[in-house]
Amino acid sequence: MPPTFASKLLPRLDKIRGIAGRLGLHPFSFYIRVNSWSGGRPGLGTLTSTTTRIFVAGNQNPKVKSVSDKDAMLSGGTYTNQDMRVGPLTPPFNLGGITYATLDPPVAAGTEFFFKLVGPGEPAAGEWFTRLNDEADSALHIYIVLRATGVTPPGGP
Repeated sequence: MPPTFASKLLPRLDKIRGIAGRLGLHPFSFYIRVNSWSGGRPGLGTLTSTTTRIFVAGNQNPKVKSVSDKDAMLSGGTYTNQDMRVGPLTPPFNLGGITYATLDPPVAAGTEFFFKLVGPGEPAAGEWFTRLNDEADSALHIYIVLRATGVTPPGGP
């Protein structure tokens, strides 16, 4: 497929999204943990856990903020103002971006995934979340909306 105007913008957008991180304006670290259980469902068998830090612009923290009261109200009860929105994240391009499969891994039997935020207003070790929704309706950005679980998933801190 030939490059589009949007696909040509992605590398530049990714660099622009990294500027605020380089200035220290994005204090949240963002992680995804994938737990795979050999017994075919969570909690059964041997656990294999992989935690990966997610960056923008190569090595910068993404923007993280609380869902606004307005967005919570307009969601019809899907979101609350306690939920967190991560993004914009840059869709994949030749040398960067983030794949949709990273944010929404294929669910196989015995696999579960969680997200972690470490930053202001969170416990020192961070807080664990589940994915409520992703907003991947644009060729230029992806947002992911998270809800705190209140528990630490298996696989370490």
